[in-house]
Amino acid sequence: MMWLEWYFWLALALLFALAAFAALRCRPKLRFFRLAHAFGASVIVGAALIALSVAAYLSWWYRGRATALNQDLFPGIRYVRSIDRSPRPIVAHFLVIDLTRTNISFFVTTPDVAGNPSLKASTVETFLRTSGVDLAINANFFQPFHSNTPWDYYPHAGDPVQVLGLAAASGQQYSTHVWANATLHISSSNTAQLGGTPRELWNAISGDQWLIQDGRVVATNDGFGPYPRAAAALNEEGTSLILAAVDGKQPGFSEGVTLPELAELLTKHGGYNAINLDGGGSVTLVAAGTKGRPTVLNSPIHTRIPGRQRPVANHLGIRGR
Repeated sequence: MMWLEWYFWLALALLFALAAFAALRCRPKLRFFRLAHAFGASVIVGAALIALSVAAYLSWWYRGRATALNQDLFPGIRYVRSIDRSPRPIVAHFLVIDLTRTNISFFVTTPDVAGNPSLKASTVETFLRTSGVDLAINANFFQPFHSNTPWDYYPHAGDPVQVLGLAAASGQQYSTHVWANATLHISSSNTAQLGGTPRELWNAISGDQWLIQDGRVVATNDGFGPYPRAAAALNEEGTSLILAAVDGKQPGFSEGVTLPELAELLTKHGGYNAINLDGGGSVTLVAAGTKGRPTVLNSPIHTRIPGRQRPVANHLGIRGR
């Protein structure tokens, strides 16, 4: 997995550059060999430029992303980025949202009533732009899905998808599938609960399992090992919603966490009850920028490309101003 390190690509670019220099110094006498030599030298130069471009991109993308942060993004919304080097590199992002603040409201992806399935995949950044929210994160697991190569994956933006687990947007329920009762309910007055039957079905997103119940870690390993993860948690009083996005599959930067490790991280940040949301290449946390350009807070990795966002089924958005 060294291909994710920028200096690997820089070394490769230098190697190709040396090979190109050596090839250009050689001048065959026969015309056929001169043409073959010129073609080969051009290929080597092109490979050097590609490797240099990849090194520049990775260096730019990871710059500053492994720095711990603790700051208010909006009134009542705090953003924390934690950095751990043990038991492996881990970069985790947390939004701590004060549910008692009147300036805060929530928005879940709305369904396409004419569609079947009722959702069209879009990235978290696209959702943030089109919905006008200030912060957004991916939500439910979904189907169909596959990710084989940078070109062979599903869904692309706009492809039809179906969420797994209960989901609702502004009182409109578009999935009745209950999955381990691991559902985050948020009422129109910002009262939140995990699991159970709410008095008002307003906004709802779901995961596949509980991570913490009444302060006790109940997470079970899912076979993926350390992995990119997303989660939603509530503090003991139910007054703070904690959204987590942990980067993974990026050696040297962040290799991810297991589900029990994710639960422990949430406990450290005040989580008393928590559920696991869609993980892997879906994990994306985005904030509205000050100049109209969204800022991707975490480091998504879709089809093994750092920074590439995966189109997902639904999203949870937060308005904070």
